Amino acid sequence: MIEAAAILFGIVHHWSDLIIIMVLLIANAIVGFWEEYQAGNTIAALKAKLAPHARVKLLACRIFDPHGAPVIAQRSAAPA
Repeated sequence: MIEAAAILFGIVHHWSDLIIIMVLLIANAIVGFWEEYQAGNTIAALKAKLAPHARVKLLACRIFDPHGAPVIAQRSAAPA
């Protein structure tokens, strides 16, 4: 919308208003670019801190056999 205002001020030759709007648009673009750049760097830093390996703890699980008696078994992973 502000771009339309800039075009209209250019058409009616209100140069001071046009210049103010253009300066604000350029400043907004620079700030937006800088924020996106910083966010990308932050995400990259967070990804670098992630552990490449996860530890899996062996769990003793209670499993029932077909007759209903509990059986202790060791599993290498637990269901999520």
